[in-house]
Amino acid sequence: MKTYHPFDWNSGSRGFDKITLGIVCSSDYEQKILNFLASFGISIPSKWKQNKVWYVPFETTFQCELDYTSTKITNPTFSLTGNVPEDYTIIEQQYRSAIRSLKGKADVILVHVPPQLDPYHNAKGRDLHSIIKKIGIQERVLTQVFTAHSLENPLQDMSDTMWNLSVAIYSKAGGIPWTLEESLPVSTAYVGIAT
Repeated sequence: MKTYHPFDWNSGSRGFDKITLGIVCSSDYEQKILNFLASFGISIPSKWKQNKVWYVPFETTFQCELDYTSTKITNPTFSLTGNVPEDYTIIEQQYRSAIRSLKGKADVILVHVPPQLDPYHNAKGRDLHSIIKKIGIQERVLTQVFTAHSLENPLQDMSDTMWNLSVAIYSKAGGIPWTLEESLPVSTAYVGIAT
């Protein structure tokens, strides 16, 4: 894809040339996230020897502008009580309000989960990622969830992280990065299941 660009660009079927990002994050992470987003515009060497695919800037690869410079940012605040059921209600309300405020202002909304919420990732059978995704579906907005781990993990391969995030954002915005060589019936669907 980095050489021949996405399928829908080559086929002339893409209906957009720009993707605008919105951000939901706590105010103390705002600058870190903006610095992180600048990585979409640079080449990044692969850290691991077995994977020698450098990250190529988003606009070069996808032939599409990624607007993160005029990004709209919403800062939710989480005043947690220590009571898990009550806190989930607070978290859900804050994320819903923040996501709703960006509705119609961005093509894809990046939703950051701060370390403060780590204990709520999967507590008492409730998964924070799923709650955020549910809000996105209910509000009819496209979301991409990411954590502080994506921003600050010194062991990660940034090239791999940026490829994964770029393909996710492009696909969620309606792009088709690639297609199978053999066409399948339109009614075919694949479901990924994580355990």
